[in-house]
Amino acid sequence: MSEFGKIDKGTIVSGIALVLAMINIFLVNNGYQPLPVEAAGVYAFASELILVATGAWAWYRNNSTSKIAIESDKVMRAAKLREKLQKLEK
Repeated sequence: MSEFGKIDKGTIVSGIALVLAMINIFLVNNGYQPLPVEAAGVYAFASELILVATGAWAWYRNNSTSKIAIESDKVMRAAKLREKLQKLEK
């Protein structure tokens, strides 16, 4: 697992909150209306974002999406079938 995978969910949520705070400061300093952000809303949004990102990543990593991976799956299934047949012959 990469080092990124070890980051705590709370750390990511705090980082998102920090980015939103920076955006709001920039908007206020330049005369724009700030984003209406509440802590609970940030936490809910960040949690949903993390859920979608990890779900998509898990699906991508767990499914063969390239030609090489699809071919590798065929080879693996054939090897498992040979192994089962060898066990049945014994």
